[in-house]
Amino acid sequence: YVFSTVEDGASGKSGNITITTGSLALTNGAELVATSYGRGDAGNVNIKAGDTVRFDGRNRSGFPSGAFTNVESQNAVGKGGDINIHTGSLYLSNGAIVNARTRGQGDGGNVNIIARETVSFDRSNAISSVLSTGVGKSGNIRITTELLEILNGAKLSAITEASNNAAGNIDVAANSIRLDQGTISADTTAGQGNINLRSRDLILLRGSNITTNAGGSEVIGGNIDINTDVLALLQGSNITADSVNSRGGNIDIKTQGLFRSLDSRIKASGATSALSGNVNI
Repeated sequence: YVFSTVEDGASGKSGNITITTGSLALTNGAELVATSYGRGDAGNVNIKAGDTVRFDGRNRSGFPSGAFTNVESQNAVGKGGDINIHTGSLYLSNGAIVNARTRGQGDGGNVNIIARETVSFDRSNAISSVLSTGVGKSGNIRITTELLEILNGAKLSAITEASNNAAGNIDVAANSIRLDQGTISADTTAGQGNINLRSRDLILLRGSNITTNAGGSEVIGGNIDINTDVLALLQGSNITADSVNSRGGNIDIKTQGLFRSLDSRIKASGATSALSGNVNI
């Protein structure tokens, strides 16, 4: 483990963790953690690797390998730090996590990933979140790469469980985006989060989902903006901007070709039919 912390009762910003290398591998529950339990911002985790970064697996106690920037205590006051990864390829597998989270009083941090070739999440997650005890908005997730893969239950999520706080935005610019039993979500119980995807092709397979659903009282669903040459929505996959108690969000899709199986949906439903959002293709 590598830790940089503001302990309970202390005041001041947690320091940054910065690694510059050819390749980096964290396995069997190894973690990079910048966190605050006191009064002060969590530090940033900065990784620059010319070749590859790999986070894989969990330890015997179930703790995942990964990078974390957390405001970890309910009584802590401070902003979550950012996770910045710049590499050739990034691979997360077997439960590994990249997580910028807050349980206390402060916004969640951002997750910024730039990879020349591939970003792959396989049974693993990238999350920016404000949990139910938190006060603040979720941070953003930004990914720029050639190929983004989200596979086998993996999730890319900017979420908030706290009332009156917005989910963050998810922005992806890639040549190809492929979801196979994968999820991209900016779901919220408070203010809306948005998803913006730019790619040559966007493929969703086997129950994959892109969602900005809102579950809070009078909370509008977030917006989804997709610009791709080819969009394939197959095998029970969905793109939704729903709201349980208010108006659905808007879905705007610009594409040269849309392929959708009969069991797949694109919808922006609201609390009533009159409160449905707009779907423009």
